Amino acid sequence: MIDFQTLDLADKEQIDRCLMHCGERGCEFSFSNLYLWGRQQVAFLHGHALLFSQFNRRTVYPFPVGKGDLKAVLDAVIADARERGIVCRLTGLSAENTMLLEELYPGKFRFYPDRDGCDYVYAIDDLAEL
Repeated sequence: MIDFQTLDLADKEQIDRCLMHCGERGCEFSFSNLYLWGRQQVAFLHGHALLFSQFNRRTVYPFPVGKGDLKAVLDAVIADARERGIVCRLTGLSAENTMLLEELYPGKFRFYPDRDGCDYVYAIDDLAEL
């Protein structure tokens, strides 16, 4: 089982290094948001930051961020979910990550868009009137 630890301010530098390699991501891939939400646990493996979290009352693994052996990291996440007896739910996948996951594990994952979990942009006038 992966030894996830509560996210700590001391993790910021290491997480920021991993986030530099993740490309475009949603708000859940910001150290400030992760820390302030307070429900995230983190582990570091093969040059990646792994997160273990709760979203909509479900246990999830946001897609690993970093640079290194992604296959080894994903294998570890899949094994961790199996050992915990939970569904392996990966969140925060880009289109590129979805294709990569399907290439690495053909037919092993089902993909669902979650519009309620998408980031959004406010129109400035809407914010001013809010």
